[in-house]
Amino acid sequence: MFRAVTSNVSLLKDSLSAIAEIIDEAVLRFKPEGVELVAADRAKVAAIDFKLGRDAFEEYECDKEIGIGANLAALLKVIKRIKKTEDIEIKINEEENRIEIKAKSKSVRSFALPILDISEEELPPIEKLQFSAKADVDVEIVKEGIQDADTIADSVVFEISSEGFKMLAEGDSSKVELVVDSSTDPSILIEGEGKARYPIDYLKKFMKASGLGDRVTVQLSNDYPMRMEFNTDIVKLALILAPRVEE
Repeated sequence: MFRAVTSNVSLLKDSLSAIAEIIDEAVLRFKPEGVELVAADRAKVAAIDFKLGRDAFEEYECDKEIGIGANLAALLKVIKRIKKTEDIEIKINEEENRIEIKAKSKSVRSFALPILDISEEELPPIEKLQFSAKADVDVEIVKEGIQDADTIADSVVFEISSEGFKMLAEGDSSKVELVVDSSTDPSILIEGEGKARYPIDYLKKFMKASGLGDRVTVQLSNDYPMRMEFNTDIVKLALILAPRVEE
């Protein structure tokens, strides 16, 4: 069986807001140690590696691993209906083949979603990716850089080097550049060097997770997939994005 209760509804909303933008249906795995989701989008452009530890919940009961298919957009719609002042209870009803969600405060509101029969597709080997560069940056800096780039282009170049962290987008006669180094932000951490171009439409979806924390870790290599990771003590959300290689 699986049953869990938390008062931290924002954590679920921020996580699912990014995931549901990229993955429409997926298999969620409920384990004694927490909830996990690993999946790629249909175009195989982006992938998700999500882990929510049991410590995210005030109550957590899971006596065995359960894998259930879910419509993530529908699940997010339900969770968005739950207020910050309410507790959320999630239960897997295997007998009736549905996910049961309750919002508890002065009243109790109940929702039920069907468990879907989803076949798990073979995933890209995201755990084997090796990166030459890494930057730990204030998440608002990356968010602003993506929004700036979106004003003139549909892709943006990320560059990490000894000089700092850079984002660059160019149109026919326009240019947007963001540069951050230790002189402008002493908290930035830089390792190695790498440079690649990525599609902005996916990056905007990734930023739906920006509420998870103040920092984001970006890993990349030359013309290589990016790994963008939002981490706290109780949640890990890593988003992997294929590069856009210019011909």
